[in-house]
Amino acid sequence: MKQNKPQYRPARIFTVAEDGFFGMYYEPSENRFPGKGMVVCSGTDGSFLFTRLAAEMFFKAGMPVIALGYWNTEGTPDEPMNIPVEYMHNACLWLKVHKNLHPGVWGISLGAEYGLLCGSLYEDIACVVAASPVHAVTQTGSFKGGLHFATGSPFSLAGKPLPYTGADGKEKQYLKQMKRNFLKRLEPDMLFYYEEILKQAHDPAADIAVEKINGPVLLISGASDVMVPAAWVGAQVMKRLDEHNFSHPHIHKNYQPLSHYACMFRPLTSSMFRVERKYRRACDENRRDSWEFTLSFLQDSWQV
Repeated sequence: MKQNKPQYRPARIFTVAEDGFFGMYYEPSENRFPGKGMVVCSGTDGSFLFTRLAAEMFFKAGMPVIALGYWNTEGTPDEPMNIPVEYMHNACLWLKVHKNLHPGVWGISLGAEYGLLCGSLYEDIACVVAASPVHAVTQTGSFKGGLHFATGSPFSLAGKPLPYTGADGKEKQYLKQMKRNFLKRLEPDMLFYYEEILKQAHDPAADIAVEKINGPVLLISGASDVMVPAAWVGAQVMKRLDEHNFSHPHIHKNYQPLSHYACMFRPLTSSMFRVERKYRRACDENRRDSWEFTLSFLQDSWQV
């Protein structure tokens, strides 16, 4: 389950200046998912290495895929703030126009938020898989140069920041609590922050209109996630989709034990979570099951 360095060379590299997004395209010799392609992105860590490794998993499974670097890469924002949603849309349009594929998106954490948001905005996106998601646009932080908040909306549309819910001037207070939690639990416990901004003080204008997604939706969460309340978020998304009579397949898979890393391989930093240190093998087994389920979902529930 552990993977820590890329194994394959991309067939093409994209730049923001020439293509409207930064990324790498991988094309298998045989598309085992006829008519379908995927755009993949990582989370708040801004790690393009993680993005490439995730993309290679889709490539090895036989699906054309773009590894999208939407921040902390060449030509993109240095902080997770005012990230254009157009990056994701442009990558999806490339798959559609140049490869005649129906584009889907896969993201984790902030990338899952980005994927759900872009899916709600662009009908070209035909499927969304969101791992460890939140269901609103949220003020987020960065670990680049030490943990801190990015002071503004994480995403923009046509150059304008999108509404978000966040710290509302209490950044220093929240950061102190996060540091206390880390010293007490020896893991990055941020649940209190996301629970407050999502449940108590959130701005409804920041909610993602998931019911507007033009295709099937799969959410993957870990019951022991201490970064975001992903299990609760998954239930809220399913409820909203049902209330709007969402016509496409929509499934939430919650795993116990599993941390914030509800993805297809075990990252090198997984041991920063207590549940991963205590139940490594079980977490790996749940990651393996979630990946197999994801591939089955993309094969069977996503009809093109």
